[in-house]
Amino acid sequence: MKTISLFSLIFWLGANLIFAQVQGVAINTDNSAADPTAILDVKSTNRGVLFPRMTQAQRLAIVLPAPGLFVFQTDGKVGLYVHDGTKWLLMAFQDTSAPAGTIMAFAGPLASVPTGWLPCNGAAVGRMTNPDLFAAIGTAWGNGDGATTFNVPNLQGRFLRGLSGGTGIDPDAGGRTASAAGGNTGDAVGTIQGDVFSNHSHGVNISGSTNTAGSHSHQYVKVSGASDLNDGGSDHHNPNTSSTNQQTDPAGDHTHPFTVSGNTGNPTGGGNETRPKNAYVLYIIKL
Repeated sequence: MKTISLFSLIFWLGANLIFAQVQGVAINTDNSAADPTAILDVKSTNRGVLFPRMTQAQRLAIVLPAPGLFVFQTDGKVGLYVHDGTKWLLMAFQDTSAPAGTIMAFAGPLASVPTGWLPCNGAAVGRMTNPDLFAAIGTAWGNGDGATTFNVPNLQGRFLRGLSGGTGIDPDAGGRTASAAGGNTGDAVGTIQGDVFSNHSHGVNISGSTNTAGSHSHQYVKVSGASDLNDGGSDHHNPNTSSTNQQTDPAGDHTHPFTVSGNTGNPTGGGNETRPKNAYVLYIIKL
């Protein structure tokens, strides 16, 4: 492979500038002329063009970058950047169907998280290295170190719930807490709630009566010459002078009503939490 020094390349380009004012410069292997609308026409079927490659810190250190300047960033949010005269823009050659801050359920393992996404594990990540995500979610899920980092959502083992937004659908929205230090609280995106049961009871009311069978009698001895056994009411026992052994009336059927009331419960034998049937996924967020 032939290597040309930077000085030689500049000399070669300078030598062709006069010609290029009339016709563009062509770089190819078939000796074809440059397209008349192009100042530089590069043609190849097995090679590409390499833009200057540098880190984010090196790109940001360029003083007064010219509009249209291209560089390829090799760390952080990797990609081809162009300066528009006021700011750097990442060329949208990657999938842009999901905006920064989009959360998606991913069915693969942590090691297979696609490029341009991060796991929703509550990690603190750089504000400068993830500018689009920081612009989208800010410190809603935690303010990181308070200066250079911020927290991504921590959705490990949690179900998602739509923002109540003042509707009252979540009656406890005002008491929601921050996902991480410095994050949102109350009725706002990024807040969390612990598990809880709604106030309720299971009433029990059982009523009935005991068996009515209860006939019985009491035998007593009638003393000769004693007066009759008057109970002070309309009924009384008259003496029977022909016998000294007497019995009370055997009629005695009666009942005892009862009521049982209380609450049911399951203090033992349950699980460690109340949950629906579920399946694990890995939540990831778009950078």
